[in-house]
Parts: sequence; C-alpha cells; structure tokens
Amino acid sequence: MATVKAFIHAKIEQYFTHISDGIKDRVGYAIFPFDMTKNGYTLVKEIEVEFDEPGYKDVVAGTVQAMREKQAELRDEVNTKVANIEEQIQRLLCIENKPTQEASE
Repeated sequence: MATVKAFIHAKIEQYFTHISDGIKDRVGYAIFPFDMTKNGYTLVKEIEVEFDEPGYKDVVAGTVQAMREKQAELRDEVNTKVANIEEQIQRLLCIENKPTQEASE
C-alpha cells in the first residue's frame, strides 16, 4: 500500500454560457501533488490518498499502451497531412497539364 499527499484547490474560472448570458464566473476545482496557492489557487484541503501500488510490469504495460496510442494518433495526423499535400500536388499537376486553346487548334 502506498500513500501520496494531494492538495485540493479552488479557482474562479470564466466560461461562456450563451450569447444572451455571455461570460460567467464559476468555482472550479483541481487536485495537484503540491500546493498551488502561489499560482492563484485557493487551498481547500490537503489529503492523503492510499492506493495499491502497481507492479513494475503493470507500469511498463501502461506506458507502452500510452505510447502506442500516441504513435497511432501521430500516424493518423501525419497521414492526413501527407494526403492533403498529395491532393495539392495533384491539383497543380492537373492545372499544368490542361491543354490550352492554342495547343488544341
């Protein structure tokens, strides 16, 4: 069993509700592993959280899974950009290869 200290903070957040209502304020909450009062947050409560420690293999498996997900996300992003560039290239080649009136006469 492991224990970590956590700090619950509150901060005024602005959010947009509707055109007629405009921007409103609300209290938002966040948990940090350190005190954030010097960064504009109000400390609500300091707590200790107990949890079962994962094994080394579990941490490695989770890290690998996260990396594979990021890899797939990047691959999709790059493939989309490459496809967009290829589309632009093909448009330019179509324009370049169009017969002019003089050439068709």
